[in-house]
Amino acid sequence: MVKRATSRRVDRSQASKYAATGHVFLESARALAAVADEGAPYGNAIGLLSIHASISYTDALTIAFGERKSAEEHGRAVDTLRTTLGSRLEDKQARMLRQILLQKDAVSYQGVFYSLEDGRRLLDKAESYCKWAREVFETRPTL
Repeated sequence: MVKRATSRRVDRSQASKYAATGHVFLESARALAAVADEGAPYGNAIGLLSIHASISYTDALTIAFGERKSAEEHGRAVDTLRTTLGSRLEDKQARMLRQILLQKDAVSYQGVFYSLEDGRRLLDKAESYCKWAREVFETRPTL
């Protein structure tokens, strides 16, 4: 049996691109949540944008600090982040990221309907995690 790699190498110079992508996803989720009328069917879209913002910020951190990013299975991103950041990864943030990532399949592929309120709750979690990730990202090693 061939074991797949859980991460792959990415040059540190690419980290800012991942952070910028995370910012765009998060801003898009915020904008959609702000314009949605109660009952609007945008919960899945807001949720998906929130999840991808979190993934992008996670990739930015693991690339900036360890020149690695999760390969394929986003559920392993917390492990990659823990390996890369060590004690800099707060347990609270690791739990938050896990909670966010656990919803990816339901939001995207399982036909689960997320209400606007569900999407906004996921956005709140992503905003908290991404705020922390941005702060840690700012302490990254310079090129």
